[in-house]
Amino acid sequence: MKNKLSYIGFYSLKPIINSMNNKVRKALFKVRGFLKNPLIPIPFKRSVISSVVLGIVAYYAPLLGSNKSRTKGTQQLVNKGLYWISGSKNINSF
Repeated sequence: MKNKLSYIGFYSLKPIINSMNNKVRKALFKVRGFLKNPLIPIPFKRSVISSVVLGIVAYYAPLLGSNKSRTKGTQQLVNKGLYWISGSKNINSF
């Protein structure tokens, strides 16, 4: 029984979570100027963030089981992108 438990502990989700957060962060900051541009319509910005950023999240979600505690950092990054889209000066507007 002990060997089986140590074998299960071998599979840590931390590298997967870190990889997802890094990829989402890179993708989000690549389109930052685009999302902050007030001349671009919000529906178009929303479609860009959906395809670019949320595509990465959708890829990793089945691996993590979409657990709230595991995806907390990624959710904060997505919220930052939505904040940029809104153009709000108040960070507490969401």
